[in-house]
Amino acid sequence: MAPSTPRSPHTLLFHLSEPLRALRVLRQVLEPGRVVCVSDDDWSTLVFSPADPDIWRAWDLGIWLVEHNGGSPFYSPNLRGLMREAGFTRTEGHAVAADHYGRLAETRKHARFLEGLFSHPPVIATILSEGWADEAELAHDAHRSPGMG
Repeated sequence: MAPSTPRSPHTLLFHLSEPLRALRVLRQVLEPGRVVCVSDDDWSTLVFSPADPDIWRAWDLGIWLVEHNGGSPFYSPNLRGLMREAGFTRTEGHAVAADHYGRLAETRKHARFLEGLFSHPPVIATILSEGWADEAELAHDAHRSPGMG
């Protein structure tokens, strides 16, 4: 790739237990004079319309899974401070709305993601062992794809 070719920004630092450590490594390997763009989801911005308790239930399970694995889906409002602490000098930090699914095709795509997530054996094992749901609730979450289509 040519040095001047822009790359689209995309990070998932919220999955990491130490986003600052990852940013420090990024700073170390970045060539002098280069620019990096970091933005990440802020899960506190989520809105569902129409409101649906099953969607919120699935969302809560997702939050608990990220947090159980050491991540923080709510860290990104602190992104600029973390970037400065990692050694970046000219910074902008952006916490962005988690995602948007305003068209039927998008909601169906997300429903397929949820079906896969709640059918994945390690995810099932974690949810059951932590007592976040029983098998019947999990089957409901995996196959109903609440409000998604």
